[in-house]
Amino acid sequence: MTRSFSSSCLAKYLTGFAFIISVSFGLLACQKSKVSTNEVASTSTPKEAADDIKEGMIAANGQNFHYLYAGKKGNPMILFVHGYPEYSGKWKNYLKHFSKDYYVVAPDLRGYNLSSKPQNTEDYKISILAEDLRQIVYALGYKEEQGIQVVSHDWGAMITWVFVEKNENLVRSSTVLNGVHPKALAEVYLAPGSKQPAASHTYVPDAVAENAPAHFAENDYQYLKDFVFNKSIATFSAEEQEGYMNAWKQPDAIKSMVQYYKAFNPFVDPFIQSLKGVKTVPVLMFWGHNDSFTVDANLPATLRYAAVHETPVEFADATHWLTHEKEAEIIPKMEAFFSKHKVSK
Repeated sequence: MTRSFSSSCLAKYLTGFAFIISVSFGLLACQKSKVSTNEVASTSTPKEAADDIKEGMIAANGQNFHYLYAGKKGNPMILFVHGYPEYSGKWKNYLKHFSKDYYVVAPDLRGYNLSSKPQNTEDYKISILAEDLRQIVYALGYKEEQGIQVVSHDWGAMITWVFVEKNENLVRSSTVLNGVHPKALAEVYLAPGSKQPAASHTYVPDAVAENAPAHFAENDYQYLKDFVFNKSIATFSAEEQEGYMNAWKQPDAIKSMVQYYKAFNPFVDPFIQSLKGVKTVPVLMFWGHNDSFTVDANLPATLRYAAVHETPVEFADATHWLTHEKEAEIIPKMEAFFSKHKVSK
């Protein structure tokens, strides 16, 4: 049977990551109807930035990035990359733990918290986001001869898969927590009988909707509280929740962070289609099987883009927010993995 769709419906749904939803949901709906690189304190310091964790601002790739850091600069570096809709403070406990032996850095990605928030959707393409990471690392004084290790989650992981592939001489290891390779996500989404379309449909249409900033901020950011705090089996302390809330309340933060979805189209983006996978950098993946946003088929699909990888560490009960839920189990395994690939000072 031939189906026809109005041009207005096509225009509505063939935009960025909304295209993914349109494959199985959207079209059906249409049928029915510069700063210094000095490490300085900020007056808007998140409460998490306490104890031995400091914060700074750094210029990279034409943007200004806020970041948390700890440990001695010059020690082997670990870069921690957050996802949606989080911020650098999610890594607080990891930074504290690993700062004994490493220089640990957690930036706010562009569009988040205190980092720059460009207005154009094109400024959030994944190739640009990956280049942000490279330039942040370089601006902090780490190049190929020093090398770094990287830890990532969610959207941060999707960016990091690209960053690592394009910078294998710089990265010594990559640790990924419920984070999918962008090509693997497209493959899983389109696979016959896939459950990923239903999972994506629970949140992507909300993110790309024109009223997303206002909707997410309603009732004291209840939508985002439900998205993170109430979908996790972890208990977020009042201090942790306040840190998230402060990040969400930054001017244009919500408007900017949803740009990631609007700019993302793995089916037709030639850059994403050209990705081949990570060839030499060792990868360790942690995976929570109770993830309501990213279905389990993404794990083996993603590992096909890592030529060298450890046996994934899997948790039957962990959700998408396993960085908080399984911290006690994750950190020792990370520590052993980092030690295997540690670069000398």
